Amino acid sequence: MSLDEVINDLTNILSVSRAENQNIELVNLPDIINSVQDSLEVQIRESGTSLQIYIDENAMYFNSIKSYVNSIIFNLVSNAIKYSKRDIHPSIIIKAKKYDDRLLLVITDYGIGIDLNKAGTDLFGLYKRFNFSKEGRGLGLYMTKTQVESLGGTIDVSSHLGVGTTFTISLQLKHNN
Repeated sequence: MSLDEVINDLTNILSVSRAENQNIELVNLPDIINSVQDSLEVQIRESGTSLQIYIDENAMYFNSIKSYVNSIIFNLVSNAIKYSKRDIHPSIIIKAKKYDDRLLLVITDYGIGIDLNKAGTDLFGLYKRFNFSKEGRGLGLYMTKTQVESLGGTIDVSSHLGVGTTFTISLQLKHNN
């Protein structure tokens, strides 16, 4: 990895960690998911990915940082496609519901899974990779966690090798001032 790549990565990380400078706006979750699908259209089509989306009526719209929500969903869906089982069409389920002042977002795939015993606390670490059969830099999950936390949220993962992975994200909903 070149020094330029590292500097670019660090610049992106610093901009995410300064969420207070970002605009809180009304997020249309179905539009975000459609945007992610459009961005990943080639990967979805070539892999035969099936996406099932279940959004509770009360979770369709909420205030947050739209670009972060988009990036979080994009990273998790693209990883689900990237780490799908060989010769099996990926299947991804996205669920969202709102409760109190939080949005619960659950993204499940039936891919190769993650060895959480091996990954341990490094799963969301900067430049940490656990599968070298695919191209990557170990930045996606780190950025995802950073964005989730900058939105006052948490991200949890459950995974079983050969079965799949579920990311559960709880975001603090923002109020537009």
